[in-house]
Amino acid sequence: MRAAVAVCVACVMVVAAASMLACSYFAIRAIFNRRRPSQRWFVHANPVNAVLFKDELTPEGLKYRAKAFRAGLVAWIAMAILATASTFLAPYN
Repeated sequence: MRAAVAVCVACVMVVAAASMLACSYFAIRAIFNRRRPSQRWFVHANPVNAVLFKDELTPEGLKYRAKAFRAGLVAWIAMAILATASTFLAPYN
C-alpha cells in the first residue's frame, strides 16, 4: 500500500510541475498579446497585470489566458492531492 501511494504521489508531483511550467508559459504568451495602449495605469506600469483583465488582451491573448488559468487550476488540484497524500504517508515515517 505504501509503495502504491508513493508511486501515485510521484506521478502527481510530475503533473504539478508540468502544469506550473505550462501555466507560466501560457501566461507569458498572454502578456505578449495585450492591447496597446492600455486602458489602466497599472497595466501600463506593469504589463504582467494585463492577464487579470479581459479587455486588456487581444483575442489570441484571451485564448492563452484561458489556457494559463486552466493549467494553474490543475497545478492547485495536484498540490491539494499532494498535501492530502502527505497526511496518509506521514504515519509510515
